Amino acid sequence: MTEAEPSGAPRSNLRDVQRETTRALLIEAAVRVFARDGYAGATVNAISAEAGASRATFYLHFRTKADVLPELVARSGHRLLGRYLDLGPLIDPPDRAALEGWVRESIRRWPEIEDDMRPVYEAADADPELFGRLFPDDLPGSANLAEALGAAGIGVDAEDTAMRAAVMHAPMYYLLRRRLRREQFDPDRAAVAIAAAWMGVLRDR
Repeated sequence: MTEAEPSGAPRSNLRDVQRETTRALLIEAAVRVFARDGYAGATVNAISAEAGASRATFYLHFRTKADVLPELVARSGHRLLGRYLDLGPLIDPPDRAALEGWVRESIRRWPEIEDDMRPVYEAADADPELFGRLFPDDLPGSANLAEALGAAGIGVDAEDTAMRAAVMHAPMYYLLRRRLRREQFDPDRAAVAIAAAWMGVLRDR
């Protein structure tokens, strides 16, 4: 019996790797189907076929197509958090030109998360209960900025830091939503306006 245990562990690890690989393939397939058909038009059949898997395989990993969405929110949030943590050197003391550059670069990089976040908001806008599950914060994404501000020592306490983050994040959230709706805006003018507003928030400490 003791000799069987070592051989069982690798098999278990292999199954885990295969399970995670299949899950990742289904997520990437869902992103492609959402981009092609829209969230409302996407089906489990289409996602499964895109991944080269069966419906049964899909249901081993997700109950519905909506269960893919938290995965997309999480990985987009991870990418955005890195950008917000880069703010630290620019806000203590605040540097307006550098902030403009940060905003402009952030907008330039939004295509990295568009395919993930567009179906998320399409689904959430149609279902308030789903919106609440996907975005427990009142202003989606502001918690990432609050973490960056806290790391830079901005705010007299956690509540103050969170409020400043919400004020700063609101125009970025507004513009991202416009981008996801494929509405046009001038990123340079946006960067100038947002950086000017941020200077007031950051100087009043």
